[in-house]
Amino acid sequence: MATLLHLDSSPMGAASVSRHLSNTFVENWKKAHPGGTVVTRDLTKSGLVSITAEWVAAAYTPAEQRTAEQKAVLAKSDELLAEIDAADELAIGVSMHNFNIPSVLKLWIDQVVRVGRTFAYVDGAPKALLAGKKARHGCGWDPRAEAGGGESGAGQGSL
Repeated sequence: MATLLHLDSSPMGAASVSRHLSNTFVENWKKAHPGGTVVTRDLTKSGLVSITAEWVAAAYTPAEQRTAEQKAVLAKSDELLAEIDAADELAIGVSMHNFNIPSVLKLWIDQVVRVGRTFAYVDGAPKALLAGKKARHGCGWDPRAEAGGGESGAGQGSL
């Protein structure tokens, strides 16, 4: 049975174009995968925090050598990685703020990009370790949002 991990990153709630795009994708995915599972994570409500020196030290410590404190520091990262591991596909709703991704999406990326877990260095170059996953994103942007308006333009693509 297929599993989709659906992430939303816009703080605009029901007014969000990117949420509308990602929700439409999810509805179409459900039709194409009857009986499939959708796991939804609203990144704006996930309590994600910036990585710290302690986080980096824990991430670079081999799992079997981590202290209880290091395991606690990586607990949220491990939870997010478990969601990715369980998913066959990812659908990411990406709004645009100041011509960039939302900071909460960057926080998520920082938590899930881990050496030895999602990538490794092979011959001095990074190599992806998450083979077989599909990722799609829907972007919503409105230049009026830069001036305090709403998010209403749309773009779409796939990774």
